[in-house]
Amino acid sequence: MRYTCVCGKSYLTGATEWDYLSEWDKRQWRSDVGIGVILLILLTIPFILGFAAWHRQSLVLLAILIAAVIPSLLMLRLFGLTLVETLAIARSIWRTRFGPKVPQ
Repeated sequence: MRYTCVCGKSYLTGATEWDYLSEWDKRQWRSDVGIGVILLILLTIPFILGFAAWHRQSLVLLAILIAAVIPSLLMLRLFGLTLVETLAIARSIWRTRFGPKVPQ
């Protein structure tokens, strides 16, 4: 993106907005969103195991739950990072399509 100052000079802003990305870049960002959905599904597994262990009062399910929590903590960090990227995409689309129009 370029910014044109009052004096008439044009400068690169360094911002990368969704509408100005190439199709390859857009596809990469969309794949990040897909990875986020997969991570969210994987993060629900410990909750399901915890509910089943509590409901059935099973020590075996409780042991599996404890083993599943450790990798889930790592996935939680990855999910947070993909969530930040997804919000960045949404903000970029909002700015370029629905945000205030600045006359140039």
